[in-house]
Amino acid sequence: MKKIIILLLFLAGIHILDACLLCQCNHVIPYFDFFTLQTETTAPDPGNQQPLEILVAPDSLEYLACVQPAWQLTPTAWGCTCEENGERGPKYPVTELTITADRSFKDSLPAGASLNHLFQLTGVHTEFPKYEPHQISQLQYWDYGFFPYGPGFLLRSEATPDSLGVPFRFTVTLVKSNGVSVSATTSAVQW
Repeated sequence: MKKIIILLLFLAGIHILDACLLCQCNHVIPYFDFFTLQTETTAPDPGNQQPLEILVAPDSLEYLACVQPAWQLTPTAWGCTCEENGERGPKYPVTELTITADRSFKDSLPAGASLNHLFQLTGVHTEFPKYEPHQISQLQYWDYGFFPYGPGFLLRSEATPDSLGVPFRFTVTLVKSNGVSVSATTSAVQW
């Protein structure tokens, strides 16, 4: 009887060690890749000090770098907290960001010219700092809110074009570290 109690205590200890302390989240796929972008614009209203805002979010996601499940003696405890799929960020980080317009924004900025210097890059929530678009390669994805399950990031501009009342469409292009470019064009925006 004593041996059975010792054996049961030993098995209970292994169960606690395996299920609680050695928390394994083998079902989590840590990285994501995106093949398209979603954009959404907030029209500028200079009278109310509302800048042009372009929301950019990853779309057509694929989760990568899956680890083969390891053998476990007992199932993982419910108290184990695992990361979300893609929580470690993009498999191929964004190295370049370019913003262009389909028509001349100013006399010195013809259609197709980079408008990066007119925009600031920030997260959707106010606690994110503001960055210049050329800094994107130096940032971590969490610095500007580029998550697969989040709202994305914002491009904000206070600039006003020379031609008012004319619709503009902006193209946002992201280049990933593997050299692949992903672009999206906004709906028409006018001042």
